[in-house]
Amino acid sequence: MRSSLLLGSFTVGLRPVLAGLSALALAGCGSTIGDLAAFNAPGAKPAYFVDEQQIIPDEDSRLATLNGEMLQHFNVVLIVNKAASGEHAQTMMVMRPTSSGCGGCAWEASDIWDVSTGREREEKYFTTTPTGVYQLDQSRFHRDYTTTTWDDAPMPFSMFWRYLEDGGITGFAVHAANDNLIKNLGKRNSGGCIRLHPTNAEALFEELLAEHKGRVPLFDWNQREGEVVRSDDGAMRMTAGLRALLVVENGEDLDYIDAQIPPEELVAGEGSDGGNADESSVEG
Repeated sequence: MRSSLLLGSFTVGLRPVLAGLSALALAGCGSTIGDLAAFNAPGAKPAYFVDEQQIIPDEDSRLATLNGEMLQHFNVVLIVNKAASGEHAQTMMVMRPTSSGCGGCAWEASDIWDVSTGREREEKYFTTTPTGVYQLDQSRFHRDYTTTTWDDAPMPFSMFWRYLEDGGITGFAVHAANDNLIKNLGKRNSGGCIRLHPTNAEALFEELLAEHKGRVPLFDWNQREGEVVRSDDGAMRMTAGLRALLVVENGEDLDYIDAQIPPEELVAGEGSDGGNADESSVEG
């Protein structure tokens, strides 16, 4: 599996990913897709694979809202399961497409990392990590950052996501856990951010900035549904950004079944027209 995030023997907090049958079954996806436009159409729904399992999102899950039209413009999808317990609870799955530029093809986890999401209780502030589909804000990537909300706590390798509340920017970020909090990875422990092991946070931070800048669909940042802003003709409006999505799920909205070769109807909508964005409709 391709990944510049694979860290050899030093992968603290990393749960090993088994390639197995799913990798073999998906390896030929790019060579058999035929009409790529069908896989990048609004109705094209990809399949997601992790640890020799296929992820089945419920209809009302955040993951179920993604489609080939949107995903063709992204290289990485970060799925965070914020559940307190259960399968893959308190993990981040780093998903990559089996065929580059094919949004409706299968996506497979190259890495699974332990995280700490919000404590989900009212303290000095609410400590909830909000579910949603988010874009990471490349203008708010900081190798060194200190929060003023939580007693000047350091937040190394902060990657804030784009989300507005009442018209103002929010302070939710993916960032490295401080040394004394690494032991809490794998369980709810943060004030609302998503903590990673410092090694993994640094690797993700550096890869996203170095390899994944580009044109991406413009989201309505007041929403948490990953709603794309469109021109009058229906074309997606594009903006400068990072070709990575962050999907935060409750956990109970995701089921896992033994992986099988994904049938065509799982990856491409029947009778779909092409969904490529109008590059003249750009922002930023």
